[in-house]
Amino acid sequence: MDKIEIASQIFQAVKLLEYKGYKLPDDLTRDIDNLKTVTYYLQALQKAIRKLYQTGNLGDYIDEHARLIDEQFTRAWNEGIRSVDLDPADMTDEEKAALAAEIDKEDDFVLDFADEILQARKAQTGAQPYLNRAQTWANRYNDIVNKAKLMADKDQKLEWVLGEAEHCESCIKLSGIVKRSSQWVKAGVQPQNAPNPNLECGGYNCKCELKPTNKPVKRGRLPRLP
Repeated sequence: MDKIEIASQIFQAVKLLEYKGYKLPDDLTRDIDNLKTVTYYLQALQKAIRKLYQTGNLGDYIDEHARLIDEQFTRAWNEGIRSVDLDPADMTDEEKAALAAEIDKEDDFVLDFADEILQARKAQTGAQPYLNRAQTWANRYNDIVNKAKLMADKDQKLEWVLGEAEHCESCIKLSGIVKRSSQWVKAGVQPQNAPNPNLECGGYNCKCELKPTNKPVKRGRLPRLP
């Protein structure tokens, strides 16, 4: 059993433990996470390249390469989001669409790459050039981490905080709610901004604010207003 097969079995075992509600120690979790980095991506892809060169099975290669792209890009995106203290579960629709677009764009190059390997197999010129090029594919992991980080960092978490004033029912309902900046904008709800049709007070003399916070995002819709 090679290192890739061992790593894959570890990942499957971890998923099963998490599914059953087990929480792994932090140090063990970090060690497992380290397996799923650029190095793992590189080794897994190189294994798939060798197999394609040896067997010529295009369908299996396409499936495996596409699976790796989806798995590693998703993990990289989540890593980027966590790096700015956000939870991947709170990704906005725009962020989900951006990740899907990156995956689709990368998938578009797989077939041509595989065809080059098959041509080399036919000519018996060796797989080494393609094993070397696997590093370029694997390096996209860090690129995706950075893309996610930059996008998420521009869309911070904001909490509705009551100010020093007499509060209307709308502001009281919104007090303490945490949403991403884009979610507040999309909902068209903000403090003050008189005349404000979304607030019972109309925004007049409103002292509420949307303040940056590290608190978790509140799931679901905003309360009915005003």
